[in-house]
Amino acid sequence: MPYPIELKEKAITLRKRGYSIKEVAAKLNIAKSTSSVWLSHIILSISAQKRLAKRRILGQYKSIFIRKVAREKHREILENMASQMLSTISI
Repeated sequence: MPYPIELKEKAITLRKRGYSIKEVAAKLNIAKSTSSVWLSHIILSISAQKRLAKRRILGQYKSIFIRKVAREKHREILENMASQMLSTISI
């Protein structure tokens, strides 16, 4: 079933505002591949490029934070295991 032309126009508007292809797909509830086909020819303005660059940097910071939290949890588990092992050793 084809999408309405209004949906495609809305996708183009969002892309020109600096939304990523993935964001457009999620916002309009369409497949990412569909949004990619519709939007691959759109040339982004400087402000749209800046928005995407800022989101990319924020994504990198988020990824770093998530990995840091996971690393700290893993370290806590290892410390608890080591503590339990050491408590079983009699001197």
